Amino acid sequence: MSDSTANSNRRAFSFCGRALSHSASRHAPTIKFCEWHAPLRISPAATRSARKISPKPSAAETLTRICGFRNTAINGWVAPEELGGHWFGRWQFLMKSVERWSLLTNQPPAPSPASLAILMTFCTQVDRQSFFASSLLFFLVITSGVDRPQKSLRADDEIGKPPFASWGEESLTLIRERFWLPEKKLYSEFAQLPDGRSWQGSHPSFMWGVGVQLSALNAAASVAPEQYLSQAEDYADAINVYWLKSNGLEGYDVQPGPKDSDRYYDDNAWLVLALIELYEISKEQRHLEKAIATFRFVMSGADEKLGGGLYWREKELTSKNTCTNAPAIVSALRLYQVTGEMSYLDTARVLYEWTCEHLQDKDGLFWDSIQLDGRVDRRKFSYNTALMIRANVLLHEVTGKERYHVEARRIAAAAKDNWIADDGAVRDSGRFAHLLLESLLELTQQNTDEPSVDIQWTSVVKRSLIYLHREVRNQEGWYGHRWEEPQRRSRWRIALIDQASAARVYWLAAKHLVD
Repeated sequence: MSDSTANSNRRAFSFCGRALSHSASRHAPTIKFCEWHAPLRISPAATRSARKISPKPSAAETLTRICGFRNTAINGWVAPEELGGHWFGRWQFLMKSVERWSLLTNQPPAPSPASLAILMTFCTQVDRQSFFASSLLFFLVITSGVDRPQKSLRADDEIGKPPFASWGEESLTLIRERFWLPEKKLYSEFAQLPDGRSWQGSHPSFMWGVGVQLSALNAAASVAPEQYLSQAEDYADAINVYWLKSNGLEGYDVQPGPKDSDRYYDDNAWLVLALIELYEISKEQRHLEKAIATFRFVMSGADEKLGGGLYWREKELTSKNTCTNAPAIVSALRLYQVTGEMSYLDTARVLYEWTCEHLQDKDGLFWDSIQLDGRVDRRKFSYNTALMIRANVLLHEVTGKERYHVEARRIAAAAKDNWIADDGAVRDSGRFAHLLLESLLELTQQNTDEPSVDIQWTSVVKRSLIYLHREVRNQEGWYGHRWEEPQRRSRWRIALIDQASAARVYWLAAKHLVD
């Protein structure tokens, strides 16, 4: 056991011990449990083994059919019908302790039917004094790991042929089921619950999420066009409701109109990239024309203050951000590749030099932004650096200059050290992290005299995606905001952008990481 895990366990045990003592002294003669509010997780396998119910029940079905109680299933332990009254209180008290341990240590228990039987005896046959005296001991036993199958801490044994396409298909299927707004032909910002409710209504996704979802559909269409190309094209056409003309300029707004203009230059840069991809897959000229028009709006965010560069938000010209300039560089280079117009390459070079001069740290990574007074926001997000890796890869492709390839490798090595753990966890938000993994995939596609130097990124990306699917994805198939820890958000706050980020990189891996 690592020092960090041991420390987490000690904190959890201390916490639960205090909780047990507090409840015993304060709530006798009736037993109550501490109201720790944490995500409800049900293990279908453990539930079926203990109660022999039909495969893959929903949470609501499990609770209704087995218990008739609310909040009686915790970490796969479903309270049997025989438990009632204060016996049921004992059950919940113990299970809330187990759940708290799970949250603190990232090690959710997966109990067996044998442990379920032991717990039944413990809850019903032990007197009150013995119950409190023995609770901590029982807690230590069921969280020690002896009752659940052990998973390898490394992904090396699984790194052969992960089913990336299947993982991507699973995510896009869930997105279609829970985010699709058929009357608008758009996707919502948050997932809808099975009864039709959603966390904050069913408003369409913000433009950032639109760009990621369209890019996910594009990646899927590049592998399985018969299944996904029509979906990608239909969505690209449907998002014209976001297209807004204001101050003589047309571009994508943050939400569909009619409304006052609130446009972001970075949102539009992501759409340029997605539309160029869709054009290359579909060969439909309208997608390229919309990409060119969108790029014109992006470049309207440039002026000579600070010597050049692009702003972040049209109505808030206070900072120039890497998250706008980096994708704008890549957009310009991609437009040059598909049109051959030299002006796009010239624009890319100018933006590249400005961004490196004003926003790059000595270690190769990129800061967030620079204010007009010259103050630099030195926070580092993986997607900013990721797009500059791609910029260098593309500059190497179109110019043939080796210095860009050398720089791409340098930045990638620094990014790996900063954000990617040895077990594959990416220590950043998924909406940023998927772009980092995509940039590493771009490196693996380079034609160089030293292919072995870049092929190393194949195993890095594979390991991260295996970790993502095994450790971050929850039992219902959803992904949380962070890519180094399990999904913990309320099911009411499952965001489109988090699911689409995973789908995008899975499908890219299915396309590029083939034996």
